[in-house]
Amino acid sequence: MTRILVFVFCVLVSGCSAFKKEPPPPCPYIAIDRNTADLTVFEGTGRDITDKKLDVKIQSFTGNCIYGNEKNNVEVTLSLKFGAELGTAAKERKGCFSYFAAIPQFFPKKEGKQLFNVEVEFPPNINHVEYRDEELVINIPLKDGETGEDYDVYLGLQLNKEQLEYNRNKKID
Repeated sequence: MTRILVFVFCVLVSGCSAFKKEPPPPCPYIAIDRNTADLTVFEGTGRDITDKKLDVKIQSFTGNCIYGNEKNNVEVTLSLKFGAELGTAAKERKGCFSYFAAIPQFFPKKEGKQLFNVEVEFPPNINHVEYRDEELVINIPLKDGETGEDYDVYLGLQLNKEQLEYNRNKKID
């Protein structure tokens, strides 16, 4: 009888490992590109504080990923939080800007970069707002043997050449 109980116990204990879930495959690497994390829009050619129309910063993001049933794709869901400030040269109480999600592994195809437009309204007498955009979903097709870890996703504000140069030249706080 004791042998039977020991045998049943061993079978039950070894069977518990059948109930353990495998950890999910890894998500892609996601980062905010530091060169494009800030946007400063000026009025005219001046670069003084009195010439600023709008300042925008990507403050943070949240996200997750899930794999398709066949594990031949990974769906990344992201939500970005921005801080926006009206400058003294602003003529209206709203700001418009675009941000991107780029996957270098797909460059130069159109799947390599997606743009998202944002319009932020500033209430009367308030010149600084925080804004969380709608969730964005990025579907990454995977080849055999690939996981999300084989891909990178970079987030940034869409800048023109002048704005990018301004960011690269300003002092880091």
